[in-house]
Amino acid sequence: MTQTVDSGIPLISDYDRLLGSRLFTEMEQFSDTFLATNRSVLEGYGRRWTRDPLHQWSRQWEYPYCYSKISGHLTALGNAGGKAKAKILDAGSGATFFPHYIAALAPGSAVVCLDQDPTLPGIYARINATSDARVRFELGDLHKLPFADAEFDIIYCISVLEHTDDYQKIIAEFRRVLKKDGILIVTFDISIDGNADIPPDGAKKLMQAIQSR
Repeated sequence: MTQTVDSGIPLISDYDRLLGSRLFTEMEQFSDTFLATNRSVLEGYGRRWTRDPLHQWSRQWEYPYCYSKISGHLTALGNAGGKAKAKILDAGSGATFFPHYIAALAPGSAVVCLDQDPTLPGIYARINATSDARVRFELGDLHKLPFADAEFDIIYCISVLEHTDDYQKIIAEFRRVLKKDGILIVTFDISIDGNADIPPDGAKKLMQAIQSR
């Protein structure tokens, strides 16, 4: 379903409203089924990060946000109603339900996940073996994407750039592989107290780097 989730930093009231929405309920149902089906596949990976990504505090906002922007762009391309034929990149994907959710709701699209974690090819192969919503996985580096120029209609990157050492180069690669009329969807955590990866001043620099492209 399509629901608009605004850009920027959400208020607590925005967050609470989203958690009570039909969009979040449907996403939660998909995630719960995905986790139950792939429990043994994801056990080791879950111990390294989280066993339930959707209910991680920031991802409860980020996944619906990204989905709303993806859905809106597919509609703008005239590809709504299950007829989408877009090519979508999950940049720095990890292993979560989300790309499979996108693939299930836009079955005509090609969803590609990229990450440098060497354990992920086997995980994706096992998930795809039992899933109707299959996605392609590529092992690679965000600083040098293994894709052709202007290959993707949509790129999304969820809470990754704040953990990288050269996001300027990564953003340049996003620009290279994104089609002229494509969209880049980026989320990242801002450390208000300045004790984590990106304090407010760093967030401004990151946004300026994105806008410059």
